[in-house]
Order: sequence, then C-alpha cells, then structure tokens
Amino acid sequence: MALIKPKFIAIDSSVLGKWAADAHSDDSHTRKMAGNVLDQILLENWVPVISWHHIEELIRHPDEAIVEDRMKFLFALPHVAWIWAANGSDLIGSVVDVEAAEIQVHLSAKYDSVKKRCLATRDRLLRFGKLSEIPTIRLWRYLRPVAIYMGKNQQKIASIRHSKSNVNDNTPLSTLKGKKPLSYEEAKQACQEEATKITQELIDRGDKRLSEHKAVAQDFSDKIFSLIAGKSKDGKSVFETFFEQFGYKPNEFPEDVTIGEFKYAADRRKKLGIAIQLLGLEIESVWPKLENYRLPSEEVISAIHNSRKNAIRASGSDLNDDYLASLMPYLDAVVVDRRTYEYLMQAKKRNPRISTLIGSMVKVSSYNQLPSVLNGS
Repeated sequence: MALIKPKFIAIDSSVLGKWAADAHSDDSHTRKMAGNVLDQILLENWVPVISWHHIEELIRHPDEAIVEDRMKFLFALPHVAWIWAANGSDLIGSVVDVEAAEIQVHLSAKYDSVKKRCLATRDRLLRFGKLSEIPTIRLWRYLRPVAIYMGKNQQKIASIRHSKSNVNDNTPLSTLKGKKPLSYEEAKQACQEEATKITQELIDRGDKRLSEHKAVAQDFSDKIFSLIAGKSKDGKSVFETFFEQFGYKPNEFPEDVTIGEFKYAADRRKKLGIAIQLLGLEIESVWPKLENYRLPSEEVISAIHNSRKNAIRASGSDLNDDYLASLMPYLDAVVVDRRTYEYLMQAKKRNPRISTLIGSMVKVSSYNQLPSVLNGS
C-alpha cells in the first residue's frame, strides 16, 4: 500500500472569511457548496495551515457574530496544521517563529541543498491536530481587542513605510563625521519639518482607511526626535549619534557603509534578534553565521517589497500578506491575494532564482475555485 502524504496549504484570510460566511449561510445551497469544496480539498489530502496572522485578521472584524462563524468554521475542520511557537508555548506561531525555524536549520549545517533545508524547516515548523487543541485560540474573544489594535497599527506602519523617502540611502555614513550635533531647537525644527512632509505623504500614499494623518506623522517624528535629542545631549558627533540611536557603535560596520546599507542591516539584526531570543540563543554568538546569509522567508518578503515600491498606495494588510508569503518555501500551496501575486510575478522577471522559493504560490478569486486550481485543471 502506497503511503498517502499530506499536502499543506495556507489560504489567504479573506478567502477563508468568505468560505466561513458561506458555510454558515442561511441559504442551504450556499452551505452545501461550501461543504462540498471542503470535502474535495480534504479528499485530495490537503491540510489547511493556520498561523497567528490568519487568526488575527479573522477575529478583528467589527461584527462579533461574523467572527463567531469564522472561528466555528476553523474549529470544525477535522484536521489542520499550525505554525508552532518556537519557544514551546501553546501560542500559535507567526512569522517570527518561521524565522526561528529557518535559523535553527541554518545553524545545524546538516543540509546541502535548498530543498533539503526547506523540508527540514517544515518539519520544525508545523504541528498537527484540531485547532481547538491550542488553548490560547479557544480564548479568541479575549484576543479580539489585541487583533483590532494590531490591525490599526499595521495601517500606520505600512503607510509610513510606503511613504518614507530613500533619497539619502546611497550617502556614505562617513559624511556625518564632520557635522556637529544639532541643538535642541534645530532638532525640534527638523522634526517638525519631517512631520509635515510625512503627513502629506500619508495623505497621498498611505492606506485609504488611515485617519488622523497629522497625528500619526507627528508621533513617528517625535519618536525619532527623542532618540536624536537624547543622544546629542552628551556632545557626541552626529556620526556617533546616528549609530547609537540604533544601539550600535561605528566600529561594528565597514568604513564605507551607506545610510541605506546601515538601515537595512540594523533593522534586520533587530528583527532576527527576536527569533534568536525565542530559541534561547545569544545574538552575539549567532549573528556571525547569519549576517551574510539570507533566510528564504527574507528573500520572498524582500522580493515583494521591491515590487511594492511602485504601488500608488499602501494597504494595512501588506504586513500580513508578506507574512503569509513567507510560508511559500515550506508548503505545497499558498493562496495569496491579487496584489501579492502580481508583486511576486514581477519579482520573477527581475530575478528568476526567486522561482525556486515561490513555486507554491496560488491565486484564486473565490474558495470554490480551489479544487480545480489545485488539481491543475
């Protein structure tokens, strides 16, 4: 008897939401259609994969009755896989846990091909059963305020990230060596000018649902200002101040590092530091092995970011879209939204090598297309 292997699929949250709505529809024909599609998927050994980012998006809908139907739909699935929390807790995992699994595999140095590393990562990443077996997910009602807050915060983050100018990214940081620290008043004025500029960019390019553009821009600028002002009080040079506001020293980077290179490296080290900490490791001992290695999830997300730069507006869902896409190297199918699909298709044209990491990408406009699309018909 041949061994039946499960096939793992992560489905975009908006598709899951519509599927759940139809599964609990007042119309019997609609309910039957939703059930038939699920039966077909399960018959072909497809196992839905759920992450925290799915749960977060599904439970932050303002109508609790709709959320109730969504969670009933997920809990009724006979079997699912979920992202395992790297710290061993009963929380459902997120992109940070994906990175932690990737780091574990990379540090083991046991695998000599991308395919073997991806399979090993998947083994570390997935846990199986019924979603109701995760204690924290049964408390979804208590998690709703957190999810709603995170949704609003993601609108701000995605909008600011999309609006920020990178005109100085190619400037060597060494040009700051001869510059004197700004006085308190000079820094405050510069902060206000930046807030005004960002406000207009948020209006022009931010998420359409974002409100209070001025307050969001001012809050962001004030945080940067407080860092610069605090570091400048001891009379250090602008060069030193720039490094220290990110928690680094000049001797930790090459002499010819540019502003853009520094921002990327500092941001990357900070983000991966969270995953490293979850593994119970010290970043100082691990970082030399990671500094010049790009995790597969990083490559996928970077490809999306490079394509998204030309988008007219940001969307608050951009962050979770990225996080779902990070699963592509490890699953048999990942259903993404139209925007993410187009961004990655553009990336393939620029860099054909990305194809090896996004081969599981699937696009559907409705859940009832899944059986035929997954069967290649």
